[in-house]
Amino acid sequence: MELSAESIVRVALREQRGRLAHTEGVAGQAALVYPKDVLLRQAAWLHDIGYQGEAPDVDMHAASGARWCQLRGFDTEVVGLFAWYTGAWFEADERGLLAELEEFDPPSEERLAALNLCDLATSPTGEGVTLPERIEEILRRYSAEHPVHRAVTRCQGELVLSCRRAITRPGLSEGWGLAAL
Repeated sequence: MELSAESIVRVALREQRGRLAHTEGVAGQAALVYPKDVLLRQAAWLHDIGYQGEAPDVDMHAASGARWCQLRGFDTEVVGLFAWYTGAWFEADERGLLAELEEFDPPSEERLAALNLCDLATSPTGEGVTLPERIEEILRRYSAEHPVHRAVTRCQGELVLSCRRAITRPGLSEGWGLAAL
């Protein structure tokens, strides 16, 4: 199903070149670092599917994408991964959408940390970045009043801890730009 996840995303996001480049970068990180974890690699490909026009409108891309993939029969762990990734609970709280997010089972903590790391180590244009650079970029992109800005401000400490958990695997600390954390 991984190839179908990639194919789905390439078609769904073809008009959103920047979003597709980011997704390719995240999926590339996941394939490089977690080559045997098929569910994580599927979630990496699908993590931004909620931005495409056919996703249910939940006013939060993680929940919209999770619902879209749930309706298409993707594994519940995959659906949970991108429903809950990169501080989604905080964003749902900021938007008043906790009930919608809680419809999805939380994924394993290890896989969630891995997806967070792959997402936060990838710039919007698909290049590798450090975690501090990525958090700073997100905060610059959204105004201080925006729910994403407020959510990332609230959860950045948890995101750092999550990424640190992901790199505790032997050999993963090199190259992630996390030394400054």
